[in-house]
Amino acid sequence: MDIGLHSLLKERVLARHDFFMDQVKSRVFDNFSNLEADADDAASEAWEKFMSQPSDGESDPGDFADVALEAGIDFYEYGMKLKRQVTLASLATLYHEWDKQVRSHLERELCRWGYHTAKEGELWKVHISDVLAFLETQGWGIRNSEWYELLDACRLIVNVYKHGKGPSLDELKKRFPQYLKSGVHVLEPDYESLDITEQEFDELGGAVRQFWKEFPQSFPPASF
Repeated sequence: MDIGLHSLLKERVLARHDFFMDQVKSRVFDNFSNLEADADDAASEAWEKFMSQPSDGESDPGDFADVALEAGIDFYEYGMKLKRQVTLASLATLYHEWDKQVRSHLERELCRWGYHTAKEGELWKVHISDVLAFLETQGWGIRNSEWYELLDACRLIVNVYKHGKGPSLDELKKRFPQYLKSGVHVLEPDYESLDITEQEFDELGGAVRQFWKEFPQSFPPASF
């Protein structure tokens, strides 16, 4: 591939990645940054609603206070669950987009070298680990990179988020248990314990970015 064209394509991929990461942070994370205060507001609104209603002479204001408090607690818990779901969904989007871009780029490169198996869509039929193994045969020691473990963790997290129980959950427990947040009522972390912090989202996204930043300029002719 022409060096100039390769640089332009890499810049475009990195720009798209950076845009996605920035938008998730500003449009998702920032909206959850004041969740505790928002929950307090929800409790206050519930209290004011109760107190504005005509008294029946029998209701105890203390009961209203308890209900208002529960409204605030529910708001916070629902908000945390929503943030968890949106964060994991954002990571899944990021990972699947990376997966498709890798296959699409390699398909173009192999077709350029005249390999008909690439034209027949073979790259889309194999596991991503086989695609990365192919890149290693071309001289790029991906598995020796500092960011590879995070990229592989991203794969497992997305699989657990999508499928729940299965081999990916078992592997995640063994290799990356930090992404399974145990609650006080959880005896053993399960797929429902899957969660990532904003910092972890940034780190996992950074691994994807580093992959593209270090992506080789071109590959010698080789069959897949």
